[in-house]
Amino acid sequence: MFMEARDDTIEFEGKTLHLGLCVDPEPGVETLIEWEFDSPHPVGEVAIRLRAIRCSFRFPGVDRAETVIGVHGEANRGWIIVDKLGDDPVVLVTNAWLSPRLRDQFEFNCGNQAMLIDETQPGTYVLRANNAGTDDRMAFRDFTATVKVTTLGVPADYESGYGEIHPDYPIENYRYVDTGGQAMTAEEYRGMRFDADDAAVPTDAIAMVTHRWDDVATVISRGRNFVDLRLNLEDESMSEFGIRDEAKLWGLAAVRLSDWGVMILVDGET
Repeated sequence: MFMEARDDTIEFEGKTLHLGLCVDPEPGVETLIEWEFDSPHPVGEVAIRLRAIRCSFRFPGVDRAETVIGVHGEANRGWIIVDKLGDDPVVLVTNAWLSPRLRDQFEFNCGNQAMLIDETQPGTYVLRANNAGTDDRMAFRDFTATVKVTTLGVPADYESGYGEIHPDYPIENYRYVDTGGQAMTAEEYRGMRFDADDAAVPTDAIAMVTHRWDDVATVISRGRNFVDLRLNLEDESMSEFGIRDEAKLWGLAAVRLSDWGVMILVDGET
């Protein structure tokens, strides 16, 4: 949830702890980002994650992407080129790890994860990070990486429309719906039943996304398969990208209530 929190740091025991490395691509030109990382954990359990915000990038075999996850044992070395830019573009580099609760899903920035960043020379960064739930949070040995950022002389495409703001900005009401990872149309959504029950045990995915937004969102209503949140898009850690990225991460549908309407059933009554 800290995708745009560029200056968020914590001073602890003489160390400056970061949530991730924020790269600001130079306007008007392409940017090359290269990485090499390692981990003492088994192959497939740790990854490097690159997330484009108000921009996108390409890499071998893919013309356009906004997220790349390089898995330990498969993509310990790699590169992307940021080639399409909107206004105020950002690329966030974090470590990720397999979720202990959701099979085959990678988690990142869960609050108790932290990273040390050392710029050894202009544009070259050494990263050391711990995963959530690590035995020694101050060891920073779950993930080590070198990231090199190079501004290229090739003109980049400018694209408007990244992160368009809804007319109700900055306050938005969003509903996350557990669809079991399946796509959902507006008509399918309108045909669904939502029973509001604060005492209901939520699905794992709904519980996780509620926890992820806990410090920046207000819960309006909830049930077993959904949660309604009031979000302030002016919060530095909030964005339309972040809202929908969380939905993709946990296999949920994100519905802006002002778009698709809402029908909440409380004790069987509309």
